[in-house]
Amino acid sequence: MNANGSNQHRVSFNGSYNTTPEWSPRKGSRQIVYTTRDQGHYDIIVIDLATKAMIRVTQGQGHNEEPSWAPNGKAIAFASTGRSTGSGVYIANADGTGSAHKVWSGWATSVDWGPNP
Repeated sequence: MNANGSNQHRVSFNGSYNTTPEWSPRKGSRQIVYTTRDQGHYDIIVIDLATKAMIRVTQGQGHNEEPSWAPNGKAIAFASTGRSTGSGVYIANADGTGSAHKVWSGWATSVDWGPNP
């Protein structure tokens, strides 16, 4: 939508519940990362608003929520529970390639990279 609240339109069309959107920090990027509930799991999705392309960063590996872009826009940190590797904070490539890796063990919410240096 416009800054004044006009011209609203839906951008996510997957899952039954979409929350915690965050704009990519990359200059000129029109990508949003968010949490979706799809097929009984919470997963992380990136959508490119210019192309409408959707990238699944996670798919059915536990409940993945609270995504946060790395300051360079190349990775996404998120909280996860119910994984075979345990609950914690994970980092995954924003383009959906590779596997997410755990960087902290334990229960987490409101994942954030902190201030951009």
